[in-house]
Amino acid sequence: MKDSPPDHITNDSLGPEGLEFGPKEFEFGVLRDIYSRQETCTLCRLVVNSLGDQVSKFLRETSGNTEAKFYDSDASCSISWQIDGRILLRDKAGSIKGDRACTRRLRLRWSEASWPDSFVVLMEKKGTTQSLFLARSLENFKPDAALVQRWLRFCDESHGNKCKPFTPDTLISKPFFGVIDVKVMCLTKLPKDARYVALSYMWGRDQWRFQTKRKNIKDLIACGGLNNWHDSLPRTIRDSIRLVTEIGERYLWVDALCIIQDSDRSWALNSRLMNIVYGNAYFTICAADGTHANAGLRALQDPPRYQNIAFYGGGVRLKCLRPAEHYIRNSTWNTRGWTFQERLLSPRTLIFADGRMFFQCRCTARSMDIITEDENAGWSVEFRDSPSLILQKLYSQPLLVYKEALQLYMKRKLTFASDILAAFTGIGNLVCNALGGSLVYGLPTSHFDWALLWEPQDAAARRPQEDDEKFPSWSWCGWKNENMDFQYKDRMLAGVEDNLHDWLVNHTWITWYIRDGNGNLRLVWNGKSGQAAKAELPWKGY
Repeated sequence: MKDSPPDHITNDSLGPEGLEFGPKEFEFGVLRDIYSRQETCTLCRLVVNSLGDQVSKFLRETSGNTEAKFYDSDASCSISWQIDGRILLRDKAGSIKGDRACTRRLRLRWSEASWPDSFVVLMEKKGTTQSLFLARSLENFKPDAALVQRWLRFCDESHGNKCKPFTPDTLISKPFFGVIDVKVMCLTKLPKDARYVALSYMWGRDQWRFQTKRKNIKDLIACGGLNNWHDSLPRTIRDSIRLVTEIGERYLWVDALCIIQDSDRSWALNSRLMNIVYGNAYFTICAADGTHANAGLRALQDPPRYQNIAFYGGGVRLKCLRPAEHYIRNSTWNTRGWTFQERLLSPRTLIFADGRMFFQCRCTARSMDIITEDENAGWSVEFRDSPSLILQKLYSQPLLVYKEALQLYMKRKLTFASDILAAFTGIGNLVCNALGGSLVYGLPTSHFDWALLWEPQDAAARRPQEDDEKFPSWSWCGWKNENMDFQYKDRMLAGVEDNLHDWLVNHTWITWYIRDGNGNLRLVWNGKSGQAAKAELPWKGY
């Protein structure tokens, strides 16, 4: 919307006592009353306009629904203060020594559970020097490679090793690991000490014509080999190649081009190492716009122009927006099985969703709607619901990470049911690196007794055997139900996770074996494949 000051402004919209700082919620009123006040109350108008998505959904649900019927609702709105961002505190040498609260935003919460939260943020003001964590007007703003460079540079300079790849040199010795050289437009082996960008995206039902196959691999490794097929590539890949070029990086990994699609060996080698492929990327482009590979990276071409902005008197402008996770979770990309680990494994992600661009690393988050291009920008509330927070507990509570990741993963969809294990192997490998041992049909061998305690919430059916892939009944991968809602229930594990070592020593008397491909029995866990988790050092295995 165009910024324009209202004819009349009321400053008592939050009641006679106003809204005090703190966690206490203020009951703002029911929707029908808020709707009736919008002509005279700026904040009421922002609140009403924040429900645009819910109005559209209501009108689609049942014929005969009207806007008047939607707004004649007794759904109540509560408002509270929330810390928006934190500013970094540095010593005389420039090293970070802490942080402090920088700005606050108003959180709008509805009694209707299906209506998402919105936030009212103070906007930047011309002529002022302090704009950190204030809202940005998108009217004349277009996100570009320069903005991405600033986000990446801040992470590089401020977060130290926290956002570095897990094992930077692992892929150098893998001859099957190829990348796109965007400078000379060909496929090549990743050079020693070179970094690369990875792409996470959706293929879609209508696959494009061109992919890397055994018959064209020789042409594609020749200098300029990809130029002959540039127009045959889907828009998402073309946009990613252009972005990588503009930010000054040289190498890009894309599964459709860097894995030989009709080679079982190339597929097997790469799919088993997704934790390394995405975990070692400098950052990952997550293309969550649309439903297929031709959707492109919309924020770079056509960013959203509608903004819920209003004047509140005294030159103060307010902007109502949603957090990053709202747009990401509502994307089709976020429902796919493969994209779950691609995002979670990546040390940094540049996410394109709903025409917007977001940046997330292991320490914080950035949004094109909020001004954060400052060396003193610290933790942001935009990071609060990011799945990346799960991995902060990887080395102190690896089984908890496994459990939480599995429960999220099992709600995702897969085009091919036979990918159920492959699409989780990267996360499983990461957990097993912390636990010791390895995966056997998705279960960590070092804690096999514990891992067997999964169960579905609803009735489940056996997963069909596909492409000679067999899924055992004792693993979650061997079953499926409509919602894919398998989990480790707290009531089943009561007292177990508090002292896992004691439970394994005193309540486990089974030595587990499994038959290999030749029918020979082998130990599930021999205690020699790795180190036990730091929190469970006294226990060395079965």
